[in-house]
Order: sequence, then C-alpha cells, then structure tokens
Amino acid sequence: MFIVFFMYFYNISIVHARSRAPAWSCLLATKLTGRKFVTTFHGTYNFIGSIKKIYNSVMVRSDLIIAGSNFIFSHIKQNYSKYLNDKKKLLVIFRGINVDYFDPTTKFESDEKKLLTKWNIEKDKKIILLHGRLTSWKGQEVFIEAINLVNIELGYEAFYAVILGSDQGRDLYKKKLLRLSEQHRLTNQIRFIDHCKDMALAYKVSDIVVSASTEPEAFGRVAVEAQSMETPIIASNIGGSNETIIDEKTGFLFESENAKSLSQKILKLLYLDETLLSKISEKIKVCKLNLSVGLGTFKPLGDTPINESSKLHSEKFYIPKETASCINDGIATGKRIIALGTTTLRALEAAWDDDQKVLKHGHMSTDLFIFEGFKFNVVNSLITNFHLPQSSLLMLVSAFAGKKLIFDAYQYAIANKMRFFSYGDAMIIER
Repeated sequence: MFIVFFMYFYNISIVHARSRAPAWSCLLATKLTGRKFVTTFHGTYNFIGSIKKIYNSVMVRSDLIIAGSNFIFSHIKQNYSKYLNDKKKLLVIFRGINVDYFDPTTKFESDEKKLLTKWNIEKDKKIILLHGRLTSWKGQEVFIEAINLVNIELGYEAFYAVILGSDQGRDLYKKKLLRLSEQHRLTNQIRFIDHCKDMALAYKVSDIVVSASTEPEAFGRVAVEAQSMETPIIASNIGGSNETIIDEKTGFLFESENAKSLSQKILKLLYLDETLLSKISEKIKVCKLNLSVGLGTFKPLGDTPINESSKLHSEKFYIPKETASCINDGIATGKRIIALGTTTLRALEAAWDDDQKVLKHGHMSTDLFIFEGFKFNVVNSLITNFHLPQSSLLMLVSAFAGKKLIFDAYQYAIANKMRFFSYGDAMIIER
C-alpha cells in the first residue's frame, strides 16, 4: 500500500484521479485513510456489458465528481444514477486549453512554409484538416466521403485534405482508409500525416478544421483549439461540440455520420470568402496585405504616462506593390480608404511617407502608438470590433473617431449586450 504510506508521509488530504485504473487504487487508499477523493469524468467510456460498467463506476464513487462538460454531466446522471446520492457533489468544469500555445500571433510565415514542405503541400490551394487518432469513431471515413462529394461539386484537386493522426497499431483501419481514398481518386489530394509536434501551427496553415466524430466527444478539444487559432471549425452536432460551437456563429455543425451534410458545410466555407469578395468587389476595390499581430496588441496598458515619445510593441507587415498603388490611386482621386481592423489601419498609417505623400510598399515593421492627436493620412473609415478597457486599441479608435462618439457607441453596445473582443460584434466608424 505505497499510496497509503505516501499520503500519510506527505500529509495529503485530497486525492484526484482522471483515469479509471489508478482511480481504483486511489479509492481504496482514501477509504483506508479517511481522505477526500476527487475524480474528473472526461469521457463517455465504453460500457458494453455490466462488468465494464462496474469498472467505469469508480469515476463516480468519489466525494466530488468533476464533469468535463454539460454533456458528460447528463451522461453521468443518465447512466450511473445508482452510484449517486444526495451527498455526492457533481460539478461541471469545462476542459481548458493553453491559449498562450494556441495563439496565431506566435506562428510565422517561415514556420508555415517548413511545415507545408514537410507535408508535401504547396500553399496554392486551401487546406482542410481532420485531426484525431485513426480509429473509426473519429470519422475519417465520413470525412473522405465528404471530400469526394465536394470534389464532385468543385472539380478534383481544388484543395488539399490532411488526415492527421497516428493509427496506434490499427494497421487494418489505415489500409481501409487508403483503399477508400484510392476508390475516390483522392491519393494526390489527401495527405495522411502520422504526427505533428506543433498542432498550433497545423491549425494555422489550415483554412478549415473538421471534427467528424461519429460518437459524442466529451468536450471537443479540437474545436476550441481551432477557434483559438482563428481557423473555422466544422464539427459533428453531438456531444460536447454543441456546447463549444454556436452553429454559423462560432463554427459550423453538421449531422453526425452524414457525409453529405459535412460536404455542404465545407462547400459553404469554401465559397464564403470568394462569394463575399465578389459581391464586395462589385462596388469596392479589395486590396490585400500581410500582417503579423503581436501579443502587445492585447496587453493592458499600465499607469505609465503616454506622450509623443511613447512606443507600442513592434509588429511586422507586408504591403504588396499593387496594394500600395491601388491605395495611392484611391487617395489621389478622393476615394474612401476603409481599413479592415485596427492592425491594418496601424500598418497603413505607419507605411505613409509624409515627404513623398505616398503609401510605401514592401516588408516593414512598426512600433507606432496611435492615440489622441494622431494625424491620419491614409485611412478615413475603419471596420473593427469592440475592444476591451485599458487597451491600446481602444485609444486608437478613440483617436480615429473621437472619444465621445466611441464611448457613446460602447454604451450602446453594453446596453444591447453586444460581444466584445476578437470574436465580438463589429462596427464601422469614420473620421
């Protein structure tokens, strides 16, 4: 009884288990020592047969049961009610992710190129990623069937599909997936990748992430990781995914095990950018630039006084020659220059050559701090979300449109329960 000795020696008062096998040892040890026992129930666990269900029940024999989602909470109530009583405490704590790791601003273009080279992919087409170990309930077959249906609509090899995950010894299942790919003539289009040590980068290079599970995910970690990396997610409408995804707002849900339903969602996302851009382009000239958003963008400002010598975090950006020419023509002819986002505005204003009265092109960086009194030379309209208090971005929009107007807008946003920060509601403001 090493555990018992260990608990007495270190005076441990609470024991926490997340897996069934060690949980049985922990249960016995806490019963013998009178210590508190806590478990985290983070899966549905297969319970074919009464013996397996008894084995699983150790996860609800604790003093406090933590469910990883509301779905798991309901699952426990429905399937393990005989092990529950009024003294049992059942708590929902959603599984978290490391947002410092899953941060799109920490990944650079050079990293992306290296990964795509390793995957034998040229970034001339969009990439659709399915991440998960190779096992049937993760939905790889549904994914391949959906890719085939999308191809029928768009034409073959209009995009790449990446199935990322180890077979963990399931050789027969992997061979089945390879045969299915061959049957649909997808061998040049689908990449099977066993492992990726930098999943944040994998999400970053992808244009769409898919979670096609045919059995309920307890939480749906892939979905929130993709959301954190600002990559669109499509997931089965079962289990925990229904709690982390609001359909067509924070992601897309499709009918579980339905390849046609999945293909329709993929098509919608593939069409989305081009359709919107084509409609916008009928009246508005769209000019593109590349941005690298720094962490300082989201860092709250301290109490240090701000003056003309104040600098902000440095950010890199790239303005193509054709974009600079387009904007310079617009300025010369009195057109509205609309910046999509505060980082775009900052880059454009930083690239302005006040001597030559033109917007420069090329690779640049800036530590420009925009606050009240700044002279705007390029942008006269801005589309942006509602920013958090104590942020440099709130100072930027106040400088752009005037503090009173912005604060009135924010009062309206609060009163109408609009959403703030990166996934929040947007507004268009003018100088």
